[in-house]
Amino acid sequence: MLFCLLLMLQSPAPPTVTGSEPTIVNFRGELLRRDSDGFSPIDAFQLIRFVGSDQTGKGNIVVQAGVDRDAWTNTFSTDLTHHIRHVHEGVPYRLELLPLRIDRELKEGVTWTNGRKAYRVGGMTKLADTNCREVFISEGPARNHKLLVDAKTGHVLSLTQRVFMGRGDEFRITAEVDPTPAATSKTDVRFFAELLKVREALNLDSAKPDAALSSSQLKLVASALPALRDAAKSRWSKQLLKQLESDTSDQTNRTQKLADLQKTALGKQFPAFSKKAMDGKLVGSKQLTGQVVVFHIWNYRNEPLTEPYGQTAYLDFMADKFADKPVQVVGINVDSRFQDKTQVSKANRSARKLVEFMNLSYPIVPDDGELLKKLGDPRSTGAKLPLWVVIDKAGKIRMWKTGYYTIDSRAGLKELRTMVTKLAE
Repeated sequence: MLFCLLLMLQSPAPPTVTGSEPTIVNFRGELLRRDSDGFSPIDAFQLIRFVGSDQTGKGNIVVQAGVDRDAWTNTFSTDLTHHIRHVHEGVPYRLELLPLRIDRELKEGVTWTNGRKAYRVGGMTKLADTNCREVFISEGPARNHKLLVDAKTGHVLSLTQRVFMGRGDEFRITAEVDPTPAATSKTDVRFFAELLKVREALNLDSAKPDAALSSSQLKLVASALPALRDAAKSRWSKQLLKQLESDTSDQTNRTQKLADLQKTALGKQFPAFSKKAMDGKLVGSKQLTGQVVVFHIWNYRNEPLTEPYGQTAYLDFMADKFADKPVQVVGINVDSRFQDKTQVSKANRSARKLVEFMNLSYPIVPDDGELLKKLGDPRSTGAKLPLWVVIDKAGKIRMWKTGYYTIDSRAGLKELRTMVTKLAE
């Protein structure tokens, strides 16, 4: 598998920004949060756009300064979507920026809609020496945004975007074109092409943006580093390369630590426990004796709905298929709010909304982190939940796995079902 991926990296026809030599448009932006004194900056980012001679965008790269920045694999694209990442109250958000080109008639009073967004062209103004049109965007009664658009080319030169996170906490994203144009070099274009080539070879699942890279994928990235280092000459490319190297190093160390946790857990007896599920029924070692049990250990909460919440539906489907077998699926809801008596009801209410939304039938039991700690908490390595643990009829751990399962279009959680079927015989 790795050999095939390496061949892809060595291909003589890597993905490129199409057309003639593109120019670079450089945006400087900030994420701000509303407080008692107005809006205060909490993060900064740089958005590099590759624009072709036909004035269309050919690709973009977002280099984010803060600790909440996205994984490097999510920072560039050719589909012209732009995101910045922020963790608010422990929950990760991927905030999509407004479009950076308006391909419409820029005449005052013109209106149109695109999905939930309603656009209205306003009057003329100036940004530096450029004649601009104001464009106002609304998404319902609370989300109002403003663009300054180059009246000749339709390129956005400035944006102010209103966003909300958590329980209605207000934030603002601002970005403006750097008045000093960045010189485009062949190495900038080559760096972007090398990034695209690596990501294509990684064969990432766009539906799982936070999924960790596998060992073979990490080796592939390591093999691509010399070419990336050779092409990283500008300040932004060097900064992104530094992030890539840091992410790769962290994930490599994390992979080894996870392997150590897995090795420690496999073959051991599942720790004794007894808890009341959300439906009030007791679930514990006594009730599960003699059964094959699949534990799905995750933070069951309804807001925001983040992956892999969709996998719970496949898990529920699997549980139904094994209804006549000595098999039980149990969800373990890991939430630090269970440690605070004043927050328990909020944690339960959030989980209940998710369970109702997904129509889950398997029992969900709360955990303040103690049970997970006994099993080996993958978060201690920097990895993320969910953790999947399967025990046999004797109560011994036969599988310990973090992250996502690949979904089979016909069999759902095929890999998991295969293992459970064998253990249930």
